[in-house]
Amino acid sequence: MSKYFAPSELIINQDGSVFHLHLHPEHLADKIILVGDPGRVSQVSSHFESIECEVSNREFKSVTGVYKGKRITVVSTGIGCDNIDIVVNELDALANIDFDTREEKENLRQLTFVRIGTCGGLQEYVPTGTYIASEKSIGFDGLLNFYAGRNEACDLEFEAAFKKHMNWNELLGAPYVIDADNYLFKNMFKTDVTRSTYFSVYREDCENEWFLLYGDDYKVQDIIVDSKAGRILSGVSFWDKPTAKKIVKFIDKAYKSGEFVNLYWDNMVKDNINELDVYVEELEPNSIYEIDSVKDYKKLEEILKGYE
Repeated sequence: MSKYFAPSELIINQDGSVFHLHLHPEHLADKIILVGDPGRVSQVSSHFESIECEVSNREFKSVTGVYKGKRITVVSTGIGCDNIDIVVNELDALANIDFDTREEKENLRQLTFVRIGTCGGLQEYVPTGTYIASEKSIGFDGLLNFYAGRNEACDLEFEAAFKKHMNWNELLGAPYVIDADNYLFKNMFKTDVTRSTYFSVYREDCENEWFLLYGDDYKVQDIIVDSKAGRILSGVSFWDKPTAKKIVKFIDKAYKSGEFVNLYWDNMVKDNINELDVYVEELEPNSIYEIDSVKDYKKLEEILKGYE
């Protein structure tokens, strides 16, 4: 049975909008930018190609529009974690509660939030105006401690080390540590790749592996099969349309000749690399791990033990 939200728990305005934000469910995009100052909403939305709706109530201003083909909602929260709590809860309600029945939807919708704001700095080598992105955030407000699943969402080991280092006063609210979404920092599947690219990791102790040889411009000069250490083909690549058409022609030629036994499609790239413009995107070690043998599998088991 779906969970029901009484009027005391979820206030819906007479026009069908959520109480504080005055947004309707259909106004909300899956990707949301949060800012503090309402004035920054206009600053962000000025880059939109088109604007679908614009709603304001008190310190909460919202604009939904399209940027580079992606539907985005930008919302101001005002100052303080209490305001942010109101905004995020109402956005979640818009996405996952049926406003007609007041019941939680059967299929929950996932929203992606990116918070853009300003902050002070402690390091002299980071000049004013530098763009930064935080991989971890430490909350001292105690807000998250009131929510279920708090420990599952937090970096408990980091919290314990921080409290020990700071000789934390237990009379204060327990600090919580949250990691940013890996998509923002470690996502290898970039959306802005425009040229043919092999995504490559560095591997040691390889046997009969395909290695990429390239220069300072990251353009692939050769692909060799060897047993050594180096950057390898990792099974993930992007191909622009002109290069993909050339590869298809190479495959057709090999098929018609009948000389395609024991060939991989990557052979078409390897054997014709001088006719192609292919580049390398260097990834962190072990961000991709290809298993070709029992030895590779056992090596992966050893690596994963380090993350336990």
